Amino acid sequence: MDNSWSNMRRRPQEDRRYTDDDEISLVDLWLVLARRKWWIIGTFLVVLAVAAAAAFLSVHRYEFITTIEIGTRISGNQVSPIESPEAVVAKLNEGYIPPIIEDFAAKTPDGVPGNGVRARVPQGSNLVVLQSEGPQDRRELFTDMHNLVVQRLQQDHNRMVDVIRQGQQVQLAEEMSRLAELESEATVMEGRLERVQEARRLLIEEIKVVRALVERAEGERERAVREAGETTAAMTLLLLTNDLHQNRARLTQLEERAAVQLVNERDLYASELGRVRGSIESQKQRIEGVKIQLANIQETRLLSGPRQSLNPTAPNRKLMVALGAVLGLVAGVFLAFFAELGASVRARREAVAEAESEHPRQAA
Repeated sequence: MDNSWSNMRRRPQEDRRYTDDDEISLVDLWLVLARRKWWIIGTFLVVLAVAAAAAFLSVHRYEFITTIEIGTRISGNQVSPIESPEAVVAKLNEGYIPPIIEDFAAKTPDGVPGNGVRARVPQGSNLVVLQSEGPQDRRELFTDMHNLVVQRLQQDHNRMVDVIRQGQQVQLAEEMSRLAELESEATVMEGRLERVQEARRLLIEEIKVVRALVERAEGERERAVREAGETTAAMTLLLLTNDLHQNRARLTQLEERAAVQLVNERDLYASELGRVRGSIESQKQRIEGVKIQLANIQETRLLSGPRQSLNPTAPNRKLMVALGAVLGLVAGVFLAFFAELGASVRARREAVAEAESEHPRQAA
């Protein structure tokens, strides 16, 4: 009974001691790290050495870049690509590049490193950039692959350019034919205008002659009036009066034709000629516009490359060593805590086993 009571009193005391031991402070953590410093240092050095070895033994990888300028055409008042850059990239990445990579992979014993070739579009440009990454000794492989991609794209775009150019040439021929029609019409109008002007000039000369006849007839009539007493003079006066009326009527008709009819015809032909000449100038401008569009059809071309980057893009040795140092330090700290935990567990087990061994002896 006394032994049971003493055991019951000792058990809460041990539980309180264990509870106090479970409360960890920063001082306890520092003491643990201090006790296990060689674990930390050793782990840090091992991981750092592995990271440094991996960094310095890794083969340098370089970036190989080819820049392509998409062909352009003039549409309206703007220069637009013959195919949108986004469509070109989709066509390359999904259509042209995969079969090319497969062909080169089948021909090359070591295969094609990395992703082979990928196309992208720099923001806000009509350029397409081909990118590859690999060791320097595969430069010839990447060069051949890039050149083949460019060749396939140029063949496709040349077909589009030929269609556009043929359409522009047909339009130019139609515009030239229309210009020839307008020039022929202008020639006809010029001939008519010249004939009207010549007719009016001749009519004015005729008016002068008729007016002279009228003036002479009036003079002769006045003399005949003074001599009207004689029979022959009276007959002469009658004839002169008749001729005078005829000449005056003819003069009136000629003056009306010269002042009204021919002037109206001249103005009409001049107006038509002006309209046709305006149409000719407009047609010439349209023809010039088509010629400019035709001359400014640009084919897709290789802008630069394939070229190798001056500095390797991978591996970043400094970064790898720095990450190795951080990882080694973290791993060392965790390993130290795990070692301390293992030691505490063993000590706890030994204390429990010793307490249990003492209890049977006291009971005895």
